[in-house]
Amino acid sequence: MKKKKNKLSKSLTWNELATEYNKSHKGGILPARTLPMDTVFGWAEKQTDKFKVTKEGTICKILK
Repeated sequence: MKKKKNKLSKSLTWNELATEYNKSHKGGILPARTLPMDTVFGWAEKQTDKFKVTKEGTICKILK
């Protein structure tokens, strides 16, 4: 079966990624802007249903 190719947003800025992180971590977790960038990047990298890390290392949101 052929894998469906998802449409992607433009590359997210760190600010946009931080906003996405904060939406997913309500209550008790430090806001993204106070965490190391590697922590937020690593989180996004694991959210394979929401984000795609490109070969160039940028993060794009998967569009439904």
